[in-house]
Amino acid sequence: MLAIMEAGREVLVTPSRPYHTRSGESRMPTGHYTRKSEFERFMQFVSPEPMSGCWLWFGAANQNGYGVVRAHGKSYLAHRLSHELFKGPIPTGLHIDHLCRTPACVNPDHIEAVTCGENSRRGNVYEVNRVLQLLKTHCPQGHPYLGDNLVEVPCPRISTGINRICRTCRNKRAREWARRERQRNGSNHRS
Repeated sequence: MLAIMEAGREVLVTPSRPYHTRSGESRMPTGHYTRKSEFERFMQFVSPEPMSGCWLWFGAANQNGYGVVRAHGKSYLAHRLSHELFKGPIPTGLHIDHLCRTPACVNPDHIEAVTCGENSRRGNVYEVNRVLQLLKTHCPQGHPYLGDNLVEVPCPRISTGINRICRTCRNKRAREWARRERQRNGSNHRS
């Protein structure tokens, strides 16, 4: 094994295999080691975009648009490898957040290690969910969210900030609960 330095890391490299001449003599190939460093192989798939400052990844990508690259004997998401090459190891339990909101960007100035919750808060997940909830015109049972049938209750835990409830379904659930309570208590009359 031969040890070389790549991007500040010591990497073990297996030398070329010996070959045999026609006379049966075993020889090692001669010449210089020409393998590109991890950094050089990474940068060959990067194209800086001057207007936004993003470094766009033009190598392989997954279905969500994030770059994928093979390095150190395993597959990496390109933005995670960028963080490791330029900023150092990603702390355990942290996620990489794209500050520019561009999945193909690998610019180390545009990515930051943050908690999962912070990554979600910075994203547009809440806005997308809010719009999807407000586009619903009927409850799951098919009753319309209109007029007297719509009950809006403030709820800070959900993306819209308002929980929309179908009055028909709520009343049905309340009647069923009251019936179960009467049966449990052995009472048949209504109060």
